[in-house]
Amino acid sequence: MFTRRRGPFWGVLAAGAVSRLANAAAAVAYPWLALDLGGPALAGLVAAAILAPVALGHLTAGIVVERFGVRAAALIGEAASALSALSIAALAAFDLLTAPLFLALAAAGALMD
Repeated sequence: MFTRRRGPFWGVLAAGAVSRLANAAAAVAYPWLALDLGGPALAGLVAAAILAPVALGHLTAGIVVERFGVRAAALIGEAASALSALSIAALAAFDLLTAPLFLALAAAGALMD
């Protein structure tokens, strides 16, 4: 009789939950930071910058997964997205975050997700 290990299942489920929670927090925090940084126009651009790459990412994700494997694609994508979020937070903390840099980092982080 086969015994089933449930650890990997719960690990994948927890990783997905943390990833979705972080994305939801970013979807609220980024436009809010943009309002403070540059007003409503920048907030709209940032919202578009974090939503538009999602469509492109869904189109290319299958190719990336086929080439590099599921685990590598997931780990690299999440690490790059986290690096983008940390860069935004660090630059904002030191008042070095400009609007074009904010848009580029937000779009890059969303694309890697």
